[in-house]
Amino acid sequence: MKPFFHFETPEQEESFKDKLVDEIARIAKPILRLRDSGTTEEKFDLSLKLQLSEVGAENQGWTEIANGYSVLIGLLLGNDVTDKITSLSEPLRTIIMQAIGWRD
Repeated sequence: MKPFFHFETPEQEESFKDKLVDEIARIAKPILRLRDSGTTEEKFDLSLKLQLSEVGAENQGWTEIANGYSVLIGLLLGNDVTDKITSLSEPLRTIIMQAIGWRD
């Protein structure tokens, strides 16, 4: 697939990817709360949004960002994401671990 975003410089692309990592960290804890107390409809809606973000990152060739979204989807669905988290590269692994209060 053709990438959705076009960046003028590599620096612009890196800056955008950094913002996505920040977003992943920002929403990790609320995802855990939603998993525990959200309605089925809320979980379904968020799951779709996360899946779209994951696919968008994959289409850009940003495998690590896509993997971060995959972890969030797994957390939301209550899946064991231990292997997914430990396979992430730094700094994303530490960012997600800190956001959800998980220790290595």
